Amino acid sequence: MKSQVLAVRDTELYVEGPSDLQEREQGAPSLILLHGLTSSCALNDRLAFPDWLSLNEYFPFYRYDARGHGRSKQESQPGNFAWQNLALDLIALVETLGLSGSDKKLVPIGSSMGAATILCALEAGLDVDRAVLVIPPSHGADREQIGKVYGKFAQIIEKGGASALVKHWRRLPPTPFTARECPEHREISYRELEESADSQSLAAAFRGASSNRFPQEEALRKIKCPVLILSRIDDPTHPIEAAEYLSSVLENSVHHTAKNASDVHEWLFLVREFLAE
Repeated sequence: MKSQVLAVRDTELYVEGPSDLQEREQGAPSLILLHGLTSSCALNDRLAFPDWLSLNEYFPFYRYDARGHGRSKQESQPGNFAWQNLALDLIALVETLGLSGSDKKLVPIGSSMGAATILCALEAGLDVDRAVLVIPPSHGADREQIGKVYGKFAQIIEKGGASALVKHWRRLPPTPFTARECPEHREISYRELEESADSQSLAAAFRGASSNRFPQEEALRKIKCPVLILSRIDDPTHPIEAAEYLSSVLENSVHHTAKNASDVHEWLFLVREFLAE
Protein backbone atom coordinates (compact mmCIF):
# COMPACT_ATOMS: atom_id res chain seq x y z
CA MET A 1 0.00 0.00 0.00
CA LYS A 2 1.13 3.53 -0.81
CA SER A 3 0.64 6.11 1.94
CA GLN A 4 0.29 9.88 1.70
CA VAL A 5 -1.13 12.83 3.58
CA LEU A 6 -3.72 14.76 1.61
CA ALA A 7 -5.21 18.19 2.27
CA VAL A 8 -8.96 17.66 2.45
CA ARG A 9 -11.29 20.54 3.24
CA ASP A 10 -9.94 22.13 6.46
CA THR A 11 -7.77 19.23 7.57
CA GLU A 12 -5.11 16.74 6.45
CA LEU A 13 -5.89 13.05 6.18
CA TYR A 14 -3.51 10.11 6.23
CA VAL A 15 -4.48 7.94 3.26
CA GLU A 16 -3.35 4.57 1.94
CA GLY A 17 -4.06 3.31 -1.55
CA PRO A 18 -2.90 0.83 -4.18
CA SER A 19 0.86 0.97 -4.79
CA ASP A 20 0.14 0.03 -8.37
CA LEU A 21 -2.85 -0.77 -10.50
CA GLN A 22 -2.11 -4.41 -11.04
CA GLU A 23 -4.75 -6.35 -12.91
CA ARG A 24 -7.73 -7.46 -10.89
CA GLU A 25 -11.14 -8.64 -11.93
CA GLN A 26 -12.27 -6.56 -14.87
CA GLY A 27 -14.69 -3.87 -13.76
CA ALA A 28 -13.91 -4.46 -10.07
CA PRO A 29 -15.06 -1.57 -7.89
CA SER A 30 -12.72 0.53 -5.80
CA LEU A 31 -13.13 0.00 -2.06
CA ILE A 32 -12.57 2.65 0.59
CA LEU A 33 -12.41 1.58 4.25
CA LEU A 34 -13.56 3.77 7.16
CA HIS A 35 -12.72 2.87 10.77
CA GLY A 36 -14.56 3.45 14.02
CA LEU A 37 -14.24 5.96 16.83
CA THR A 38 -10.73 5.87 18.47
CA SER A 39 -9.51 3.43 15.79
CA SER A 40 -7.15 3.88 12.83
CA CYS A 41 -5.54 2.04 9.93
CA ALA A 42 -2.71 0.98 12.22
CA LEU A 43 -5.04 -0.44 14.85
CA ASN A 44 -7.03 -2.32 12.21
CA ASP A 45 -3.78 -3.96 11.13
CA ARG A 46 -2.89 -4.95 14.68
CA LEU A 47 -6.33 -6.44 15.33
CA ALA A 48 -7.08 -7.94 11.88
CA PHE A 49 -10.58 -8.77 13.12
CA PRO A 50 -11.30 -9.32 10.29
CA ASP A 51 -8.33 -8.62 8.03
CA TRP A 52 -9.95 -6.04 5.77
CA LEU A 53 -6.60 -5.29 4.12
CA SER A 54 -6.68 -8.72 2.47
CA LEU A 55 -9.36 -7.38 0.12
CA ASN A 56 -6.49 -5.52 -1.54
CA GLU A 57 -5.76 -8.77 -3.38
CA TYR A 58 -9.00 -8.50 -5.33
CA PHE A 59 -9.94 -4.82 -5.53
CA PRO A 60 -8.33 -1.39 -5.75
CA PHE A 61 -8.31 -0.70 -2.02
CA TYR A 62 -8.12 2.62 -0.17
CA ARG A 63 -8.37 3.49 3.49
CA TYR A 64 -7.71 6.51 5.69
CA ASP A 65 -7.52 7.79 9.23
CA ALA A 66 -10.46 10.07 9.99
CA ARG A 67 -9.71 13.58 11.17
CA GLY A 68 -8.32 13.60 14.70
CA HIS A 69 -7.44 9.91 14.49
CA GLY A 70 -4.24 7.98 13.86
CA ARG A 71 -1.81 9.78 11.59
CA SER A 72 -4.29 12.37 10.32
CA LYS A 73 -4.19 15.97 11.55
CA GLN A 74 -5.36 16.36 15.12
CA GLU A 75 -8.64 18.12 15.82
CA SER A 76 -9.80 20.13 18.83
CA GLN A 77 -13.34 21.14 17.82
CA PRO A 78 -16.05 18.65 18.90
CA GLY A 79 -18.42 19.84 16.20
CA ASN A 80 -16.01 18.68 13.52
CA PHE A 81 -16.57 15.10 14.68
CA ALA A 82 -20.24 15.28 13.74
CA TRP A 83 -21.02 12.41 11.39
CA GLN A 84 -22.29 14.92 8.84
CA ASN A 85 -18.94 16.70 8.86
CA LEU A 86 -17.00 13.43 8.60
CA ALA A 87 -19.26 12.60 5.66
CA LEU A 88 -18.18 15.79 3.90
CA ASP A 89 -14.55 14.74 4.50
CA LEU A 90 -15.31 11.40 2.82
CA ILE A 91 -17.00 13.05 -0.16
CA ALA A 92 -14.09 15.47 -0.61
CA LEU A 93 -11.52 12.68 -0.26
CA VAL A 94 -13.29 10.56 -2.87
CA GLU A 95 -13.10 13.50 -5.27
CA THR A 96 -9.43 14.14 -4.45
CA LEU A 97 -8.58 10.49 -5.13
CA GLY A 98 -10.40 10.59 -8.45
CA LEU A 99 -12.90 7.94 -7.36
CA SER A 100 -16.04 9.96 -8.06
CA GLY A 101 -18.00 10.12 -11.29
CA SER A 102 -20.67 8.14 -13.09
CA ASP A 103 -18.03 5.97 -14.79
CA LYS A 104 -16.53 4.85 -11.46
CA LYS A 105 -17.64 2.05 -9.16
CA LEU A 106 -17.08 2.94 -5.54
CA VAL A 107 -17.91 0.81 -2.50
CA PRO A 108 -17.33 2.32 0.95
CA ILE A 109 -16.95 -0.10 3.87
CA GLY A 110 -17.33 1.50 7.28
CA SER A 111 -17.23 0.20 10.85
CA SER A 112 -19.22 1.87 13.63
CA MET A 113 -18.47 5.60 13.24
CA GLY A 114 -17.40 4.77 9.70
CA ALA A 115 -20.77 3.13 8.98
CA ALA A 116 -22.61 6.20 10.24
CA THR A 117 -20.31 8.44 8.18
CA ILE A 118 -21.26 6.48 5.06
CA LEU A 119 -24.97 6.86 5.79
CA CYS A 120 -24.57 10.62 6.18
CA ALA A 121 -22.47 10.79 3.00
CA LEU A 122 -25.17 8.91 1.07
CA GLU A 123 -27.74 11.34 2.43
CA ALA A 124 -25.49 14.20 1.24
CA GLY A 125 -25.31 12.77 -2.28
CA LEU A 126 -22.23 10.52 -2.40
CA ASP A 127 -22.59 8.34 -5.49
CA VAL A 128 -21.66 4.71 -4.77
CA ASP A 129 -22.21 1.37 -6.45
CA ARG A 130 -22.86 -0.39 -3.15
CA ALA A 131 -22.12 0.17 0.55
CA VAL A 132 -21.12 -2.04 3.48
CA LEU A 133 -22.08 -1.05 7.03
CA VAL A 134 -20.17 -2.95 9.72
CA ILE A 135 -21.35 -3.01 13.37
CA PRO A 136 -23.47 0.15 13.02
CA PRO A 137 -23.45 2.29 16.18
CA SER A 138 -26.36 2.64 18.58
CA HIS A 139 -29.64 4.28 17.61
CA GLY A 140 -32.63 5.90 19.34
CA ALA A 141 -32.81 5.51 23.12
CA ASP A 142 -29.57 3.52 23.10
CA ARG A 143 -27.87 6.48 21.45
CA GLU A 144 -29.13 8.87 24.11
CA GLN A 145 -27.55 6.70 26.78
CA ILE A 146 -24.23 6.24 24.98
CA GLY A 147 -24.09 10.00 24.46
CA LYS A 148 -24.04 10.52 28.22
CA VAL A 149 -21.32 7.91 28.59
CA TYR A 150 -19.21 9.59 25.91
CA GLY A 151 -19.56 12.90 27.72
CA LYS A 152 -18.13 11.27 30.85
CA PHE A 153 -15.26 9.79 28.83
CA ALA A 154 -14.42 13.27 27.52
CA GLN A 155 -14.30 14.65 31.08
CA ILE A 156 -11.94 11.88 32.17
CA ILE A 157 -9.59 12.57 29.25
CA GLU A 158 -9.62 16.31 29.87
CA LYS A 159 -8.58 15.73 33.49
CA GLY A 160 -6.06 12.94 33.07
CA GLY A 161 -5.40 12.25 29.41
CA ALA A 162 -5.82 9.08 27.37
CA SER A 163 -4.12 6.95 30.04
CA ALA A 164 -6.79 7.98 32.57
CA LEU A 165 -9.50 6.83 30.17
CA VAL A 166 -7.79 3.47 29.70
CA LYS A 167 -7.52 3.11 33.47
CA HIS A 168 -11.25 3.82 33.74
CA TRP A 169 -12.06 1.34 30.98
CA ARG A 170 -10.09 -1.41 32.72
CA ARG A 171 -12.57 -1.18 35.60
CA LEU A 172 -15.53 -1.70 33.29
CA PRO A 173 -16.83 -5.08 32.06
CA PRO A 174 -15.38 -5.93 28.64
CA THR A 175 -17.55 -6.19 25.54
CA PRO A 176 -18.83 -9.78 25.81
CA PHE A 177 -18.38 -10.63 22.13
CA THR A 178 -14.77 -9.54 21.79
CA ALA A 179 -13.85 -10.81 25.27
CA ARG A 180 -15.04 -14.25 24.22
CA GLU A 181 -14.08 -14.37 20.54
CA CYS A 182 -11.00 -12.11 20.37
CA PRO A 183 -9.64 -11.78 23.93
CA GLU A 184 -6.54 -9.88 22.83
CA HIS A 185 -8.73 -7.17 21.29
CA ARG A 186 -9.05 -5.16 24.50
CA GLU A 187 -5.35 -4.96 25.39
CA ILE A 188 -4.26 -4.25 21.80
CA SER A 189 -6.76 -1.40 21.56
CA TYR A 190 -5.75 0.03 24.93
CA ARG A 191 -2.03 -0.05 24.13
CA GLU A 192 -2.63 1.67 20.80
CA LEU A 193 -4.67 4.38 22.51
CA GLU A 194 -2.08 5.02 25.21
CA GLU A 195 0.84 5.00 22.77
CA SER A 196 -0.54 7.15 19.97
CA ALA A 197 -3.74 9.01 20.88
CA ASP A 198 -3.72 12.79 21.15
CA SER A 199 -5.71 13.56 24.30
CA GLN A 200 -7.16 16.82 23.00
CA SER A 201 -8.40 15.16 19.82
CA LEU A 202 -9.72 12.17 21.75
CA ALA A 203 -11.73 14.34 24.14
CA ALA A 204 -13.13 16.37 21.24
CA ALA A 205 -14.03 13.16 19.39
CA PHE A 206 -16.06 11.84 22.32
CA ARG A 207 -17.76 15.20 22.88
CA GLY A 208 -18.67 15.36 19.20
CA ALA A 209 -19.81 11.74 19.13
CA SER A 210 -22.09 12.27 22.13
CA SER A 211 -24.56 14.28 20.05
CA ASN A 212 -24.40 12.25 16.83
CA ARG A 213 -27.57 10.67 15.43
CA PHE A 214 -28.47 8.71 12.31
CA PRO A 215 -30.11 10.64 9.47
CA GLN A 216 -33.88 10.89 9.71
CA GLU A 217 -35.81 7.79 8.63
CA GLU A 218 -37.26 9.62 5.63
CA ALA A 219 -33.73 10.35 4.40
CA LEU A 220 -32.59 6.76 4.97
CA ARG A 221 -35.52 5.43 2.93
CA LYS A 222 -34.29 7.46 -0.03
CA ILE A 223 -31.03 5.46 -0.14
CA LYS A 224 -31.50 3.04 -3.04
CA CYS A 225 -28.06 1.47 -3.57
CA PRO A 226 -27.53 -2.11 -2.38
CA VAL A 227 -26.33 -2.18 1.24
CA LEU A 228 -24.74 -5.04 3.17
CA ILE A 229 -25.14 -4.76 6.95
CA LEU A 230 -22.87 -6.80 9.23
CA SER A 231 -23.51 -6.95 12.97
CA ARG A 232 -22.51 -9.18 15.89
CA ILE A 233 -24.19 -10.42 19.05
CA ASP A 234 -23.30 -9.36 22.59
CA ASP A 235 -21.97 -5.92 21.69
CA PRO A 236 -23.89 -3.23 23.65
CA THR A 237 -22.10 -0.35 21.91
CA HIS A 238 -23.14 -1.74 18.52
CA PRO A 239 -26.50 -3.37 19.33
CA ILE A 240 -28.15 -5.68 16.84
CA GLU A 241 -31.24 -3.51 17.15
CA ALA A 242 -29.45 -0.69 15.30
CA ALA A 243 -28.55 -3.02 12.43
CA GLU A 244 -32.10 -4.38 12.36
CA TYR A 245 -33.48 -0.85 12.24
CA LEU A 246 -31.28 0.04 9.28
CA SER A 247 -32.21 -3.21 7.56
CA SER A 248 -35.89 -2.30 7.94
CA VAL A 249 -35.58 1.20 6.46
CA LEU A 250 -32.93 0.61 3.76
CA GLU A 251 -35.09 -1.11 1.18
CA ASN A 252 -32.22 -2.65 -0.80
CA SER A 253 -30.30 -4.13 2.12
CA VAL A 254 -29.28 -7.53 3.46
CA HIS A 255 -28.26 -8.17 7.07
CA HIS A 256 -25.95 -10.82 8.55
CA THR A 257 -25.16 -11.25 12.25
CA ALA A 258 -21.95 -12.86 13.53
CA LYS A 259 -22.23 -15.19 16.50
CA ASN A 260 -18.55 -16.08 16.82
CA ALA A 261 -15.07 -15.25 15.53
CA SER A 262 -15.41 -17.54 12.54
CA ASP A 263 -18.47 -15.57 11.45
CA VAL A 264 -16.50 -12.32 11.70
CA HIS A 265 -13.73 -13.65 9.47
CA GLU A 266 -16.45 -14.89 7.09
CA TRP A 267 -17.40 -11.23 6.54
CA LEU A 268 -14.60 -10.98 3.98
CA PHE A 269 -16.26 -13.66 1.86
CA LEU A 270 -19.69 -12.11 2.35
CA VAL A 271 -18.34 -8.80 1.06
CA ARG A 272 -16.80 -10.45 -1.99
CA GLU A 273 -20.06 -12.28 -2.73
CA PHE A 274 -22.02 -9.05 -2.25
CA LEU A 275 -19.77 -7.21 -4.69
CA ALA A 276 -20.07 -10.00 -7.25
CA GLU A 277 -23.87 -9.78 -7.40
